[in-house]
Amino acid sequence: MRLFSVSTVELIKETEYQGKRSRYELAFRQFAGAVEFLHEVEESGAEDCQVLQAREWAECAHAEYLLSRNQLADYLIARRQLTGRVQPLFSDAVRSVPLAQIRKAAYFIWEKEGRPVGNDQADWFRAESASQNCC
Repeated sequence: MRLFSVSTVELIKETEYQGKRSRYELAFRQFAGAVEFLHEVEESGAEDCQVLQAREWAECAHAEYLLSRNQLADYLIARRQLTGRVQPLFSDAVRSVPLAQIRKAAYFIWEKEGRPVGNDQADWFRAESASQNCC
């Protein structure tokens, strides 16, 4: 007796989601590690070339993190629009605001707060709220 049935398409979608989610989580951990290393190098009084290398690593890790986060968000939004079965990341009102605008707002919030590690989701939700209220 079968208690449930899962289609091959649903398994593929779930596998694709898990891959994007794993990439996002890895990129975040790498970014957090790069930022922590940069702070250690700066505080140690290391030579300028070492600090520059640490900054370059942190910038690359940040770019990869942003790319993976945005790809995951875009995937979930598109999946929601196609199937109507995935819980939305954003309310309908917020999704009417261009995603690029929310990304920029979240980035500026992060910058303003001193680039803290681990606040990405809070910054994103604050940016959503601000975008929704001003538009």
